[in-house]
Amino acid sequence: MKKALSIVLLVAAYSLCETLILLFTIARIDLYPFPSLYQWIVSLGQLLLIPGSAALFSRLLYGSYRWGIRAVTIVVVSAATFVLMMAIAYGIYKISNVTWVFPFTIAALVIVILLLLACGIGAVLFLFFRSVARRTARIESRRWLAARQTGLAPEVIRWRNRGLRWALCIPSALVLLVLLFLPEAWGIVSHFGHPWARVLGGYRIPIPTTWIVLDQGEVDWEGYVSARGLAGRGMGFDFAPYVADDLPLSTWTVRIAPTSRSPESARSPWTPQDSEVVGRRVFTIGNENVTCLEYWPSYLERPVRIESSERAFVSCSGSQRLSASLFGERIHLATFYRMLEGVQAP
Repeated sequence: MKKALSIVLLVAAYSLCETLILLFTIARIDLYPFPSLYQWIVSLGQLLLIPGSAALFSRLLYGSYRWGIRAVTIVVVSAATFVLMMAIAYGIYKISNVTWVFPFTIAALVIVILLLLACGIGAVLFLFFRSVARRTARIESRRWLAARQTGLAPEVIRWRNRGLRWALCIPSALVLLVLLFLPEAWGIVSHFGHPWARVLGGYRIPIPTTWIVLDQGEVDWEGYVSARGLAGRGMGFDFAPYVADDLPLSTWTVRIAPTSRSPESARSPWTPQDSEVVGRRVFTIGNENVTCLEYWPSYLERPVRIESSERAFVSCSGSQRLSASLFGERIHLATFYRMLEGVQAP
């Protein structure tokens, strides 16, 4: 049983590290330049890390016999195949974009050649993997005979096989888990990429842990410092919006005016018209009053009952330096208000 547990823990640790590395590529998105150097390095590193998981399973399944050669073969063939297929896809894409320059027959001929090349690569890979399957059978036979010769108890062998079956499910299960709760997972890691988003101009902002932070401390041309991001709801909580092509995402912003500005000029530069306002809430943060106006934009058809609508639009402005906004899903409105209630003024 210890052997099975060690196999499961090893595969789980590798899969978790790989997942975190990929998630941290979106933890801090820099628009200029995009993608960043770190994202380039991680993306190219997948040519080693993903085949590396296959090499790890090769070691667990078939033992140490010629494992070094097998691992190098797996990594090289996988990386080369990926690069070739991406090159072919990129070639077809570029040709399809310049068909207006070349006669149609020439462009079609080039595309056919690229497709034939892809088919040729597929045939070579088929023959290669068939050869690998035969070699794998021989290696498995050698491993089975070695296990018999060492006198391992049948119970130990059964537990080892169970551990391998469980371990094979871990990468897929982890990917499925992240997919079902991607906005929340992105939100958690984004706080590591923007560690100072909770402190703006002396204010402490309790941004929800699962809310995505896109940038922090950006000073605009008016001198405002701000944090902004997205609030999402994973399909693991509600699958229907994703089927309806209506992603449950909201945009939020918190802005702090510079201390040199007067309270009147530091208020939010935009407020909805009186005819658009459908609700009002007032918060007290230290010695500052923050008024939040819920509104419905005039360019949208107003529903009969605003409170039953799935959409929400809120613009908040304080009597001194704080302003905030939320545009998107009503399911995030209560959390947005709790965030404002928890703000600590300097």
